Amino acid sequence: MAINTIEIWTQASHLSAKQYVWDYCFSEILDISYTIHIHEAKEIFLKFEDKTMFMPDIFFERYPKTFHQILWDELQPQNPKSYTNPFTQEEIIGLYAMDRHFDVKEKEIHCPIDIFGSIFFFLTRIEEYFLSRDAYERVDEDQQFLIKHKLHEKPWVNIYMTLVENCFKHFGLPSKNLRSFSVIPTVDVDMRHKYLKSTSGLKEIGYLFKNARLSLVWDLIKDKIQYFKNKKDPYDCLEEMADMFKTNGLEGIFFFLPIHDAANATYELSHPEVQAQMEGIGRHHDIGLHLARNHSLELQLEKFQPKPKKMRAHFLKITFPNTYQDAISQDISEDYSLGYHHHIGFRSGICYDYPWFDIRANQKTMLRIFPLCLMEIAVDGYYPKINPNEFWKKSEQIILETKKYNGNFVFLWHNSNLKTAIWRPYRAIFERFIEQ
Repeated sequence: MAINTIEIWTQASHLSAKQYVWDYCFSEILDISYTIHIHEAKEIFLKFEDKTMFMPDIFFERYPKTFHQILWDELQPQNPKSYTNPFTQEEIIGLYAMDRHFDVKEKEIHCPIDIFGSIFFFLTRIEEYFLSRDAYERVDEDQQFLIKHKLHEKPWVNIYMTLVENCFKHFGLPSKNLRSFSVIPTVDVDMRHKYLKSTSGLKEIGYLFKNARLSLVWDLIKDKIQYFKNKKDPYDCLEEMADMFKTNGLEGIFFFLPIHDAANATYELSHPEVQAQMEGIGRHHDIGLHLARNHSLELQLEKFQPKPKKMRAHFLKITFPNTYQDAISQDISEDYSLGYHHHIGFRSGICYDYPWFDIRANQKTMLRIFPLCLMEIAVDGYYPKINPNEFWKKSEQIILETKKYNGNFVFLWHNSNLKTAIWRPYRAIFERFIEQ
């Protein structure tokens, strides 16, 4: 329980949004209680005893009274400014910031970065309400701020909170980050079997021929020969993955698709084999909803018994705020969709779970977001070209960043990419993920 108290002095506008950030950062992360005080200055003051940290309030100065009044061209951050954390000498970027340096004195610290406005920008995913969409109706990844500026492999919210923690320690205020590092392995069960019929795999072989990946064609042929010899399908490894998680003391989440059609699952959720498999896995792990495309959430949940409380959208397709508003209305408590499909890193700028703030309703919700750090096919595509050592090096950077801030390493590895000839060389990396 927090025993240290600070005063936060701010203008009276947008208190619900600001308090969302302060509750999360101070009460939940740093175990510091606070009281709010109103003033007219266009800066935010953080006061502890006779010491004060000053920072600009740029984002909320620009933010209109209601969501519908937002002009994104005026609100969105421009080119990020680079600063140095005066206590650790590490780089820190400013989305909304002043053209001045940090000024650290014994009883005063002047910070040029609007830390809380920047955190609100990242956690709410406000930019995704305004960006265009790709062919799968997802927000265009390449337009997102962190991707555009090649900043997506750092958890900037955690870095901001470390800066605030440094400042309070300078003032003699002890704080304790309440988090510990955890590995959360997840599996999206898009397909349970690769060889559903004799012609299965021919389309894939044609694609690889067309793209001059001839060595992989032979791998596919070997897979098929192996299947006809022993009838063991390379995608049928869910129990094996569940056992591996359990052996390493981990509780995994297996997301099953409830809709069987061309755009979603290749299996029927109601099939006795699938039900038995889910029941077995569910004894030690969580069963989640893999939210199918083009079907109502309520209809999908009716196909489960019991109804899951965790979900991830198929193709990571999230529409703000509708997807999450629907999830809340159906008592979904956790979402694992916020990750990149062509990159790895921190889409929400953070490696912790956090409560979702509904911008349109202007309120914090009970829905908890667990950002996805890494998906195996996002490292180097469906048919990886880099060798396993390079694959590991790219992945390890994300793991190290997550460990540095005692975060959640949430990763996704499809059952379809564990035992095929193409992915078999990368299995050792999957094993290293769960041994962290």
